[in-house]
Amino acid sequence: MIAAAIGLVGGLTGAYLGAHATIVTQREQAQESRNAESRTKRATVYEDFLVATNNYAVADARTEIIVVARCGRGALASDRRPVRKRHFKCDPPVGFGLAVSKTRGAFQEALNEVYVYGSLAGVSAAERIAKTLPPSEVGTAYTFNLAPVNDFSLTAAYDGLLRVMCREVTAEPRSHC
Repeated sequence: MIAAAIGLVGGLTGAYLGAHATIVTQREQAQESRNAESRTKRATVYEDFLVATNNYAVADARTEIIVVARCGRGALASDRRPVRKRHFKCDPPVGFGLAVSKTRGAFQEALNEVYVYGSLAGVSAAERIAKTLPPSEVGTAYTFNLAPVNDFSLTAAYDGLLRVMCREVTAEPRSHC
């Protein structure tokens, strides 16, 4: 009878330990799956944000060149205040600012995605990038900020987000990130 009881206890203990090990393994696999999904989503969000950053900076620079060529350097606000159509000494080009408006919208959408899916470090790096670019303008369709982008500041902030990506989106972060 004692042997049967010991066998029963041993069997139950073995079954419990086996079930517990299975549950722990499943939890670890589920966590690793969530981590992989998070890395994949962050990679996409960060990459889209960097593309939108580049497009916005280029569109702003191109628009500035067009306005200066057509209207003269006096058409730009040197103190980063908005420049309005009625302040120009000439007629701005047809479609003035349209590229900037579109790329600024895409940039803001990409920044919003970073706020939703990015880490605290990713959001902080994205905010540093956003501070190097002309701010959003709310108001009439002719309100723009054509202050030049500081390439050095933008590049430094851009590199900061690349370092965050190196740490966060690789399965095994590299030591030099």
